[in-house]
Amino acid sequence: MAHALECARSSLRYNDVPVGAIIVRDDDGFVLGEGYNKRERDKSSIAHAEICAIQRASEMLNSWKLNDTGACTMYVTLEPCLMCYTAASQARISRIVYGAKSQVASKGMTPTRKAIESIKLNHMPTMEYMKMEDSETMLKDFFQDLRKTV
Repeated sequence: MAHALECARSSLRYNDVPVGAIIVRDDDGFVLGEGYNKRERDKSSIAHAEICAIQRASEMLNSWKLNDTGACTMYVTLEPCLMCYTAASQARISRIVYGAKSQVASKGMTPTRKAIESIKLNHMPTMEYMKMEDSETMLKDFFQDLRKTV
């Protein structure tokens, strides 16, 4: 998770929400791909950290099925949105471990962990929360600073 946190710091260079993700092969801990939010840099709504990590891992393995060489886990600093969860499902990622819970529930939206209870995909990665103070602090500080400039 520390590696994902380092990736998240890269988002700050582009004034983007600090989210980082890595995909690790479970058998040997080999990092297949990593990514960070690039929405502001790339001017793309889909340039989330998880999507970038999936793209890098797919390039490394030359396959969209990331489980071709064994089960893999995505470590991400923030609970994935539904788009990223679905992309992880399509990529055949077995497990997603996240370090900070999404705050969308406070805005009246359903967090991914609740939304996936009502959907059925061919492949459903398990979701595990692993509280990371550093991730929560980085996100909190980013949004506090953002509010000061608006």
